Amino acid sequence: MFQDTINSIKAVLYERISSPLAGAFLSSWLIWNWKTVLYVFSSTKVSEKIYYIDKKLYADSYEFWGTIVIFPLISAFLFILIYPFLSYWTYSFWEKAQIKLKKLKLEIEGETPLPEKEAQKLRLAHLALEKAFYNQLKTKNDEVQNLKEQILNLNELLSEDKNEEPKQVLLFDEEQDEEQLTDAEQSALLLFKEKDELFMVDFINQLPYESVKIQYSVECLLDRVYLLKDWNRKVSSYTYKLTTKGKGKVVKLLDTSSSVDNPN
Repeated sequence: MFQDTINSIKAVLYERISSPLAGAFLSSWLIWNWKTVLYVFSSTKVSEKIYYIDKKLYADSYEFWGTIVIFPLISAFLFILIYPFLSYWTYSFWEKAQIKLKKLKLEIEGETPLPEKEAQKLRLAHLALEKAFYNQLKTKNDEVQNLKEQILNLNELLSEDKNEEPKQVLLFDEEQDEEQLTDAEQSALLLFKEKDELFMVDFINQLPYESVKIQYSVECLLDRVYLLKDWNRKVSSYTYKLTTKGKGKVVKLLDTSSSVDNPN
């Protein structure tokens, strides 16, 4: 029972002390009465402390009530009312300044050229990604070629079983393969009507497609033997030329384009 009472008193005191008003009042009181606190904890005799506090520090009722209650209470209220506005303004000013500093830092970093080492790392990383892309692309093209051969073999077996020539059930004969050229592939072939050889950068700069799609289209044309790739030592890059099959396809595309432009 006694312990419960003690705990209850502690809880009430903690609640009172932890309130903003109590904390502000206590701080204000210590500031206004710092001499009293300092003298109480001094090594002077108790009788002398009482006499000094009663006769010197609080000589009349005005000083007593003003220093003990009124002035600390007014200071506490002013602190509670004014401090939140000051804190809000200070925090807002600080955060806005930090945002401006971050924007300025990003602008400066954006205008600052990369060091040579970092640029070299980026180039190497780009080349590694490009090599990985082409390796994966070649693997997929090999898989497609194997599937084509399997389909051709199956069609031949079916035709032999029926004692007749293979009919046009092939999924990937040459004529169909030519007709299945995409717009990007046809556009890439038509670039050769003015030049005998091109670099990959020529395809990317002149064709209105994503660079990945252009690279894939060029690889497909290589796979279908429309193009031939050769290493150019002077510029350390691959050049692309038309094969005989590719030249024939370009002629067909030009004829088709001419017939569309001049129907008569």
